[in-house]
Amino acid sequence: MPVFNVFIKILRKHGSVTLLYLSIYVLLVVFFVMADENGGSAADMFQDKALALHITDEDQSSVSLALTDYLASIHDVSTQTVERGEILDGLYYRTLNYVLTIPDGFEASLLAHDAEGLLTFAALPGTSSELYVNRQISLYLDTLRRFLDCGYSLSESLERTGDALASLPDAETVSFCSANALSGGLLEPFFRYQPYILISVLICGLTPVLITLNGTRIRTRTACSPFPAGRHTLALLGGSLFYGLGLFLICMLLCFLFSPEGIRQPVVWQALLNSFVFLLFSAVLAVLVSLLITDSNVLNMVANSIGLVMSFLCGVFVPQSLLPDAVLRAGRFLPAYWYIHATDLLAGRGDEVYDAGSYWTCIGIQLLFAAALSVVTFAASCRRRKGS
Repeated sequence: MPVFNVFIKILRKHGSVTLLYLSIYVLLVVFFVMADENGGSAADMFQDKALALHITDEDQSSVSLALTDYLASIHDVSTQTVERGEILDGLYYRTLNYVLTIPDGFEASLLAHDAEGLLTFAALPGTSSELYVNRQISLYLDTLRRFLDCGYSLSESLERTGDALASLPDAETVSFCSANALSGGLLEPFFRYQPYILISVLICGLTPVLITLNGTRIRTRTACSPFPAGRHTLALLGGSLFYGLGLFLICMLLCFLFSPEGIRQPVVWQALLNSFVFLLFSAVLAVLVSLLITDSNVLNMVANSIGLVMSFLCGVFVPQSLLPDAVLRAGRFLPAYWYIHATDLLAGRGDEVYDAGSYWTCIGIQLLFAAALSVVTFAASCRRRKGS
């Protein structure tokens, strides 16, 4: 009990570090959710967007006017005569997305099947405006040519082309993710960024306490006292367990604070189990670091190095679907890879489809990592005790 009390007293001195990392964690989750909401949902990404177009019609024919009307039904079109410098300024400052010029004699060339390449345009390089508007212009002109080839007059072809394009069926975006998936809202980023936060909090918050209690001064005083060495070790384990469980309870509280309805969703409890298993690995890692490093001043560097390397290799900050195969092959040798893989299964992210067998495989591999690291930690502890 005295060792446990000392553990709690030292832990209070480092409590600010835990609060700092948890605050950064909450702000990070909220920031990414707000950025995702501003970017729109997945369904919104496939909706038609109205661009700013400027059309210079030098032909003033029935075809050019009909094409202008068709584009105006989709985009914000201006046809006023402006100087070339103003057009370039509009493209540069992105007040214009696309500039189209219809040359004189375009209708006659179209009827003579010799209009290829007559239309000229300008768009900002590196944007999708060029492909987007060119596709719509090609669709209109190709439809018009087909009606003309069928023997309709020009006026009838223009009318039928407008009717045909106006009656295109609306596409419906369908999501195959289950209704209780983590995707959307605060839960997915909340669980996604936990590996970095858990490693950082445990190394920066728990390791300094263990370094202090395992230091020469306290260890010598404990050895001279009637307090058994076994009870000393149990007290340290109890304090570490108390810290880890407290951290996990805080994570649970934040989870249900972000999503109160999550308490009724089995997938959220599966995600919490995944987090708890990774927390076990992180706690063992913190104990190992306390045995290998005796200077508390370098712990921030160690925590950030381990956390950032594991995060970038395993898909914490960049989705695993976007990482190269070589990086993923390296990431499979780290537990955070399997943590993120299980999170992706639960969230239905990318090509991942939930499978209970795959989920429990990820949990089992993380437990094996924790067990293997525990053996290494025990061996390092025994060697250090013999050396002293």
